[in-house]
Amino acid sequence: MTLLRHGKAVERGDWAGADADRPLTPVGIDHMDRTCWALRGMVGPVLDVAEIWSSPWLRARHTAELAASAWELPLREKEWLAGGHT
Repeated sequence: MTLLRHGKAVERGDWAGADADRPLTPVGIDHMDRTCWALRGMVGPVLDVAEIWSSPWLRARHTAELAASAWELPLREKEWLAGGHT
């Protein structure tokens, strides 16, 4: 199993909406995109990743989409990965 934390998101204090809808910042998007592309060569031979699972929360989903694009892997949304689920 490989875990990838979402990129830098808008600060909670700067966001008036629901936490689940808090987006990545432009810097967070850039850093995650570059990180995913930098790891691309390791995903198959070293990290043994077959698919990407994501919480439905916006920042997690956006990060997972960046990884799925760079790594050419399917993306599956898993509701139980959302905050507050046990």
